[in-house]
Amino acid sequence: SFVSYFQVVNEIQPQLERVLASKIAERNGQPSEAESPAPSPDQIEGQINITQLGINAWRTILAEYEDTQAMAQNKTLPSVKDFFKVRREREPFCQRRKYTVALTSNQITQLANRQTIQ
Repeated sequence: SFVSYFQVVNEIQPQLERVLASKIAERNGQPSEAESPAPSPDQIEGQINITQLGINAWRTILAEYEDTQAMAQNKTLPSVKDFFKVRREREPFCQRRKYTVALTSNQITQLANRQTIQ
Protein backbone atom coordinates (compact mmCIF):
# COMPACT_ATOMS: atom_id res chain seq x y z
CA SER A 1 0.00 0.00 0.00
CA PHE A 2 1.02 3.60 -0.40
CA VAL A 3 1.38 6.13 2.37
CA SER A 4 2.34 9.74 1.95
CA TYR A 5 5.35 11.45 3.46
CA PHE A 6 2.91 13.47 5.58
CA GLN A 7 1.29 10.29 6.95
CA VAL A 8 4.64 8.76 7.84
CA VAL A 9 5.96 11.88 9.59
CA ASN A 10 2.75 13.00 11.29
CA GLU A 11 0.91 9.75 11.97
CA ILE A 12 2.98 6.56 11.69
CA GLN A 13 6.20 7.68 13.35
CA PRO A 14 4.46 9.42 16.30
CA GLN A 15 2.29 6.33 16.85
CA LEU A 16 5.35 4.07 16.84
CA GLU A 17 7.10 6.39 19.31
CA ARG A 18 4.04 6.26 21.62
CA VAL A 19 3.93 2.47 21.41
CA LEU A 20 7.66 2.26 22.15
CA ALA A 21 7.34 4.55 25.16
CA SER A 22 4.40 2.51 26.43
CA LYS A 23 6.27 -0.79 26.04
CA ILE A 24 9.36 0.60 27.79
CA ALA A 25 7.16 1.82 30.65
CA GLU A 26 5.54 -1.61 30.78
CA ARG A 27 8.96 -3.26 30.91
CA ASN A 28 9.86 -0.94 33.80
CA GLY A 29 6.86 -2.11 35.79
CA GLN A 30 4.01 0.18 34.83
CA PRO A 31 0.89 -1.87 34.04
CA SER A 32 -0.50 -1.80 30.52
CA GLU A 33 -4.20 -1.31 29.90
CA ALA A 34 -3.99 -2.60 26.35
CA GLU A 35 -3.21 -6.27 26.89
CA SER A 36 -4.85 -8.90 29.03
CA PRO A 37 -3.32 -11.14 30.22
CA ALA A 38 -0.08 -9.27 30.71
CA PRO A 39 2.69 -10.36 28.33
CA SER A 40 5.81 -12.03 29.68
CA PRO A 41 9.05 -10.03 30.01
CA ASP A 42 10.37 -11.84 26.90
CA GLN A 43 7.26 -10.88 24.94
CA ILE A 44 7.57 -7.26 26.04
CA GLU A 45 11.24 -7.22 25.03
CA GLY A 46 10.31 -8.69 21.64
CA GLN A 47 7.62 -6.04 21.16
CA ILE A 48 10.11 -3.31 22.05
CA ASN A 49 12.64 -4.69 19.56
CA ILE A 50 10.07 -4.97 16.77
CA THR A 51 8.79 -1.46 17.41
CA GLN A 52 12.34 -0.07 17.42
CA LEU A 53 13.06 -1.88 14.13
CA GLY A 54 9.94 -0.31 12.64
CA ILE A 55 10.99 3.16 13.77
CA ASN A 56 14.49 2.67 12.36
CA ALA A 57 13.12 1.33 9.06
CA TRP A 58 10.88 4.38 8.59
CA ARG A 59 13.81 6.68 9.42
CA THR A 60 15.93 4.96 6.78
CA ILE A 61 13.13 5.14 4.19
CA LEU A 62 12.57 8.84 4.86
CA ALA A 63 16.30 9.61 4.74
CA GLU A 64 16.61 7.87 1.38
CA TYR A 65 13.51 9.67 0.11
CA GLU A 66 14.90 13.03 1.23
CA ASP A 67 18.28 12.25 -0.39
CA THR A 68 16.53 11.37 -3.65
CA GLN A 69 14.48 14.57 -3.48
CA ALA A 70 17.65 16.61 -2.91
CA MET A 71 19.38 14.94 -5.88
CA ALA A 72 16.34 15.66 -8.06
CA GLN A 73 16.33 19.32 -7.03
CA ASN A 74 20.10 19.62 -7.55
CA LYS A 75 19.81 17.82 -10.91
CA THR A 76 22.28 15.16 -9.75
CA LEU A 77 19.79 12.29 -9.82
CA PRO A 78 20.86 9.67 -12.39
CA SER A 79 18.47 9.38 -15.30
CA VAL A 80 16.28 6.35 -15.77
CA LYS A 81 17.83 5.54 -19.15
CA ASP A 82 21.24 5.27 -17.48
CA PHE A 83 19.81 2.87 -14.91
CA PHE A 84 18.63 0.48 -17.63
CA LYS A 85 21.89 0.85 -19.55
CA VAL A 86 23.94 -0.17 -16.50
CA ARG A 87 21.54 -3.01 -15.77
CA ARG A 88 21.81 -4.31 -19.34
CA GLU A 89 25.62 -4.25 -19.12
CA ARG A 90 25.47 -6.34 -15.95
CA GLU A 91 23.18 -9.00 -17.41
CA PRO A 92 24.88 -12.28 -18.17
CA PHE A 93 25.86 -13.00 -21.75
CA CYS A 94 24.24 -16.30 -22.60
CA GLN A 95 25.00 -18.34 -25.66
CA ARG A 96 24.58 -21.92 -26.69
CA ARG A 97 27.81 -23.87 -26.71
CA LYS A 98 28.58 -27.33 -27.96
CA TYR A 99 30.62 -29.56 -25.74
CA THR A 100 31.76 -33.13 -25.74
CA VAL A 101 31.55 -35.63 -22.98
CA ALA A 102 32.70 -39.19 -22.64
CA LEU A 103 29.81 -41.64 -22.32
CA THR A 104 29.82 -45.24 -21.33
CA SER A 105 28.34 -47.78 -23.72
CA ASN A 106 25.34 -48.15 -21.39
CA GLN A 107 24.75 -44.38 -21.49
CA ILE A 108 25.01 -44.38 -25.29
CA THR A 109 22.35 -47.11 -25.42
CA GLN A 110 20.14 -45.16 -23.02
CA LEU A 111 20.56 -42.01 -25.08
CA ALA A 112 19.74 -43.87 -28.28
CA ASN A 113 16.60 -45.22 -26.64
CA ARG A 114 15.78 -41.73 -25.22
CA GLN A 115 16.05 -42.87 -21.63
CA THR A 116 17.27 -40.78 -18.74
CA ILE A 117 21.00 -41.17 -18.38
CA GLN A 118 21.96 -42.22 -14.87
